Amino acid sequence: MGEGGDLFVLDMGEQVRILDLAETMIRLSGYRPGVDIEIEITGVRPGEKMYEELLTEEEGAVATQHARIMRVPAASHVAAASRAPEQLWRDLMALARAASQDDGGRIERAMVRIVPEFRSAAALAEVAAAAAAVAVPTASAPVGSAAAALPASVSGTMATDHGDGQTV
Repeated sequence: MGEGGDLFVLDMGEQVRILDLAETMIRLSGYRPGVDIEIEITGVRPGEKMYEELLTEEEGAVATQHARIMRVPAASHVAAASRAPEQLWRDLMALARAASQDDGGRIERAMVRIVPEFRSAAALAEVAAAAAAVAVPTASAPVGSAAAALPASVSGTMATDHGDGQTV
């Protein structure tokens, strides 16, 4: 199916909302969500992904004979990995210097040089704000809450501490 050096990406199926997963795990543990164990929706934190991309368009995935397996030919990812180690080291050192000086602009520029697909937290916040402006509240989230502003396919971070060291 592959030719030396190819990468394979598996399609894992439909997205799962974290809230649904948490509620299911609580029920499977013999408890009732919202009664025995509360779920606190904290929203998206800085740097947190709103969704996971299997591949970017630039990576050139190719279909295989299996519907849920994609192949990325070696030429697509080997070129990116073949960057001179010295240049990568210089970029990493520039990132470290920018981070030590807490220089957000330089950090972002260094990140883009190292990972061209990188998007800053500010850019992601703009996407989240645009999604919030058009989102429809769901039955599982009160109107005006952070979760109500997110599309059904987007999952935020949820955690609650019950005083017993367990976090859900």
